[in-house]
Amino acid sequence: MKKALLSLTIAAFTFAAIAQNNHFLKPDGIKAQTGDKVQKNIIDIKAPTQTTPASVVSHYSGAKAVNKIRITESFNPYSLLLPTSTNLTANQQLNVIQFTHRSKLPTVNGNHIISSISTDGGNTWDTTNIVYNHATFPARYPSGTIWNPIGNTNPMNAYSIVSGPFLNASGAGWIGSYFASLKFDETNRDVQNISIGTSTDSVNMARDFMMSTNNSVWVNADDNEDNGTNYTAYKTVINKGVFNTATNKFDWTQKLHVPNYPLSHATGFPEGLRTPGITFDKNGKNGYLAYIGRHTTGVDTLSYIPLVYKTTDSGATWTEMPGFDFASLTEISDGLTATGQGTLRPSFGLIRDVLVDCNGNLHIAAFISSAASDHADSLGYSWTFTAIEGYMYDVYTTTAGGWGATYVGICHGKEVTAAGDVTLGIGWDERFQMSKSDDGTKVFYVWADTDTTFLSSPDYFSYLPDVYACGVDVNTTLRTNTINCTGGTYQGDNFWMYTSDITLKSGSTYSIPVTTSTTGSVDTDPAIHYFLKGVTFQESDFVTNPGIKENNPISDVQNYPNPCSDYTKIEVNLTKASDLSVDLFNMMGQKVMQINKGYAASGINHITVNTSSLSNGIYFYTVKAGKNSITKKLVVR
Repeated sequence: MKKALLSLTIAAFTFAAIAQNNHFLKPDGIKAQTGDKVQKNIIDIKAPTQTTPASVVSHYSGAKAVNKIRITESFNPYSLLLPTSTNLTANQQLNVIQFTHRSKLPTVNGNHIISSISTDGGNTWDTTNIVYNHATFPARYPSGTIWNPIGNTNPMNAYSIVSGPFLNASGAGWIGSYFASLKFDETNRDVQNISIGTSTDSVNMARDFMMSTNNSVWVNADDNEDNGTNYTAYKTVINKGVFNTATNKFDWTQKLHVPNYPLSHATGFPEGLRTPGITFDKNGKNGYLAYIGRHTTGVDTLSYIPLVYKTTDSGATWTEMPGFDFASLTEISDGLTATGQGTLRPSFGLIRDVLVDCNGNLHIAAFISSAASDHADSLGYSWTFTAIEGYMYDVYTTTAGGWGATYVGICHGKEVTAAGDVTLGIGWDERFQMSKSDDGTKVFYVWADTDTTFLSSPDYFSYLPDVYACGVDVNTTLRTNTINCTGGTYQGDNFWMYTSDITLKSGSTYSIPVTTSTTGSVDTDPAIHYFLKGVTFQESDFVTNPGIKENNPISDVQNYPNPCSDYTKIEVNLTKASDLSVDLFNMMGQKVMQINKGYAASGINHITVNTSSLSNGIYFYTVKAGKNSITKKLVVR
């Protein structure tokens, strides 16, 4: 499912000339904000079907030998549209991978929810585990996780748990959320349907950031209020499931949480974003509930930044954490650009993912851009890009009580929406997600993006997504190189990607479970789901220089002077002879210079860059050797 390209030129990156809101049109049908207003959530609204993209010849040899293994099919792709759903998970003790999806059974029109299971690293899949099979109420938008009793190593003694919203018998309206569980040996099935308004806290759309701990299962829902067009209040329903050994079922309880969002002086609507992330450590005692919105304490009270609540008593109470000046982190401030009336204050987009590492610290995956201005009327607005999706970050709490940040990279191809060019009437996003090793010492970042060779003006949409990945050791801060996992093998054919919250380790190899899916020519065709086997990293891939890795001819890159004025000299140490070039980009993503060294010998090579004509500011240069590259920062004064 690919686009016939009009041009194979590398896209030039340009910065938007107007301030736009940082609420994006998402592929689940949630509308973008207009002004300070948040549009009401509208689900399963289908745009007219358009032309299916044609194929394109693969041109890039990827860094990993990835195999795409067919798992199964779903009735249609609509259950794949939410990046906040937990459709893929794994368990280290059981060596089990689970993919949760709607069924394809024509007799039930995809109303059942299935957890497909692999016990051999994704080579084969059991697709017979129907966890939710209510005869009356159709299920949609599932999340799924694995609950394993402490000390158990037999997969047949573990449970698959799923949740999501369900429709009324006619399929015409949402009436609540389902919570279902099934033992892996296909016994002890339990289905609970909780209707909206029948419990202390309403239950609606229980599908976000589902996860399990040693003693509990967690998933967020919303009880947001609206006036028919706009949200007037955000309310989160925290759903907690605890296994009952007497009944072999999960007892589910609901707790309502209302974020401390101030109201807009202009509209009276809450100053924040939807869909908070929830995450816990292994014991299920210490956890975080992370929102993005206006923080009333701290240095910056005008931008949308993390508003985080912490629990140390398994969710019984939640305490708001102090505000923080995220502009004080150079990893973030270096990526901010003031354009027009813009300001060098970070503005966070929607939370893409959350997790807790080995030290009990929270990690938040999000895009960060520059706030639109310092004026209160522009709260919630930020500068957006016209030719890239944006800059990806992992911001995390520290043991000292502050925050840190990891710059993950640029996502080049823009999100495809139903309003985009040549779509199925539905779209897909970059799925910037995180996965961690079972011990929490390694954090991996995985996302989908189109090779810049296949991006063309004026749309720059990510019609041909590949799967990219990199990782960091949270204790040593050593990083891996970023790799294109599917280039050359499954070039540009990876849609609705999901990454497991848990990475499996065997010896010195970390295997990140990843799935992608495809559909037919129309949005009602069945969706085919695939497991990408081979998205792996080795212990030796975590190195001092994040660009160095096994088989990469670039041993080291330095430039001096830095900062510079008239020139800088880039020193590249190659372990073997390679084609060598340098691309220089400004902070708006525009390529301002390209130098081709040609075929360079192994050893130290020097490339002199004339910077006398460049404006003062921060630049990034990318050194390319063959199919490998390293990007570093350059300051011109």
